[in-house]
Amino acid sequence: MATYQYLCPVCLEQVEQTYDIGTAPRQTGCDCGGTMSMVIGTGLHIAAAIRGDAGKVVRDADSREDRWMEDMPAYRRLRARGLQPKQIDGARMVEETCGDQLDIDTVDLRAAGVTRERYLEEKEKGEQLVKETLERG
Repeated sequence: MATYQYLCPVCLEQVEQTYDIGTAPRQTGCDCGGTMSMVIGTGLHIAAAIRGDAGKVVRDADSREDRWMEDMPAYRRLRARGLQPKQIDGARMVEETCGDQLDIDTVDLRAAGVTRERYLEEKEKGEQLVKETLERG
């Protein structure tokens, strides 16, 4: 069963009616004497191909797939070393700049200029603060 919406062009009345899929009439009578027509497209996701921007969607998907194909060997090498990159996309860059899992986990921070040493210092300060807070109760 599916719910279909109908609209009367005379009195602007809107109603919902339930029919088995594929059996709903395109038009039905209205209480005002007019003819209600099925409203097409309410609550539906319109595919990109119909909207006209399919080319961009396809190009974006192709570009992403091309990057993944180039990054997949690096991703696999990292995994073989026991490291877990956050994603396939960008694994070549991660492989070139990371020596261990900590480097992988903090790659975004390093891109923002945070050094490994500073990260470790701040992490230690945070752990110490948590410990002191727990001890105070």
